[in-house]
Amino acid sequence: MLNPSRACCCRSTPCDCAPDSLTPLASTGYGDFTYLVEFGGFAGAPLTQSRVSQITTRIGDLVAYDDGECSQGMICYCGFCPGHTPDTLRDVPNCILEDEDVEIETRSCGFPITNDVDINIAYIWQPVANYCSCPPQCTQPTPVVYGWSNDPAPGNPKTCIATLNYPKYLLGTIYSSAATIRFRRTTAGLSSAFDCDLTASTNDGNGTPTVTVAYCRYFHRMSSDAECDLSGPIGSQINRCRFGGGAYNYGYGGVGGTAMCAPDGCCCKSELQIRFRVVMDMQELWWATPSSIYSVKPGSSFSVVMTVTAHYYGCTDSRLYSASSTQPALRNFTLDRATFSFPTIGGSVERFGLGSVPPYSVVPGIGECVGGTTPSNSYITTDEGCTTCFSTVSTFDATTAIAMGVPASVAVTRSTP
Repeated sequence: MLNPSRACCCRSTPCDCAPDSLTPLASTGYGDFTYLVEFGGFAGAPLTQSRVSQITTRIGDLVAYDDGECSQGMICYCGFCPGHTPDTLRDVPNCILEDEDVEIETRSCGFPITNDVDINIAYIWQPVANYCSCPPQCTQPTPVVYGWSNDPAPGNPKTCIATLNYPKYLLGTIYSSAATIRFRRTTAGLSSAFDCDLTASTNDGNGTPTVTVAYCRYFHRMSSDAECDLSGPIGSQINRCRFGGGAYNYGYGGVGGTAMCAPDGCCCKSELQIRFRVVMDMQELWWATPSSIYSVKPGSSFSVVMTVTAHYYGCTDSRLYSASSTQPALRNFTLDRATFSFPTIGGSVERFGLGSVPPYSVVPGIGECVGGTTPSNSYITTDEGCTTCFSTVSTFDATTAIAMGVPASVAVTRSTP
């Protein structure tokens, strides 16, 4: 009986049942039966399961106080001033982070990678003119400021006048995963297997084919259901995928295995498994110094890679079992499910200080003796319309996988004999 938790993955491609004889013709050697698969490739960019969706930032004053253990605020120093009372601690305007929340959004079936899945935050500083003054009798009539951690003493007080949220990446080339894949029958006897190679393929930026030959498979006869009732006797309709002509030849490429045919749908089909990579070149962006323009970070070029294994089903090739078969050479295979390995990118923030502060003095004052708060993250999950199979978070049914960019069907052509 079908497991309800996996019902979304049932193979339902319309197809006539396999011929009465399920015994493959004897193989005469490599290339005895050859199939060419035209794979159109993934539609769009790689996907990520996390992204920065919103940032809330509030900057406030550092209120002057002295609790006996640590002082915060600042003092305007005027040197020796006869008859003048030394300045006390004063407020520092807009210099501490009162609140910052980064909202991270996650989704099982992912978001297309854009330049802002990760974010750089810039805090813009500028001096505060005429913040304090000194009496004329002071030995240092131009005041200097002490006691504020974000400003090297002596100097003018600084205030954070704005924050900027900038995309972290510069997006580059997306490499197609289109290819012409060839499967050739390799072994003699009933347990025929098929080897895979490429006759044409798009490559990534390193010249490596985006279709992974080592994990591509063609299984000439598979059951039509993911989980099935095995109660039927040998030779019955339930088990006819497993036993043909009295020979145990069900399974991957016909090399044995466990029969899996549902009582209400025991049609044997061919399975096509294609593994491919979706590759996109990227570079990081940053401010090299507090006074620099926003630009590409030197040495930051990299490629983000998403790996997908797509499973397609189509009618068996009757010609493989009978030399007199008139079945056409072209068969159309329909997507059943796809498993994704997502890249680990998205959902992070880097902070920079710009203006009159040293490099990487990036966050307005935070700490026990400074005031302010620590930035925090909040998380939301949006999975509307995402349907997974096999109780995992990375295998998706055909409808969802097609919406994510996997081709809905592929053409399989028998080129020999």
